[in-house]
Amino acid sequence: MHATATHVKENKFVAYLNDYASYHKTLGNELTHHVGIPVIMVAIMGMFAKVQIGPSFADGWAAIDLGFLGWIILSIWYIWLDVKIGIPSAIVALGVYLIGKQIPIPYLIAMFVGGWIIQFIGHIKYEKNRPAFFKNVEHLLIGPIFIFGKWFRFLPSLDGHRAH
Repeated sequence: MHATATHVKENKFVAYLNDYASYHKTLGNELTHHVGIPVIMVAIMGMFAKVQIGPSFADGWAAIDLGFLGWIILSIWYIWLDVKIGIPSAIVALGVYLIGKQIPIPYLIAMFVGGWIIQFIGHIKYEKNRPAFFKNVEHLLIGPIFIFGKWFRFLPSLDGHRAH
């Protein structure tokens, strides 16, 4: 039996999620990630939004910035991984971008550092393991879709992990 491209891609996405979930089994670590990941996402998208990369239109309101470009790339990757999960994740990421864009840089920097501290506390104190991205840097992008999927209950069932 031959696997279709969609089936292989789906298996890769589920494999990403299962591998990520294997690093996040304790409630304490999971809770720190429910705080840390969104805070880091807002901070990164907000800092990137401060970098204009194209011309400005409508008195600066409609300028292309690195945050918007990052959102487009992230959204395409999420949708490519899985349409049903990618579209809602892209919508949430757009909200994250729009929120981050409004926050001043000093607060974004503090949020970025604080978010990482919260996450590392989860791994050191509760999980007693290294973050998943030490094994595979793509997990830096899987973390947000994993957390958003848990919030909005659109993750598939994962090996040995609660889907919701």
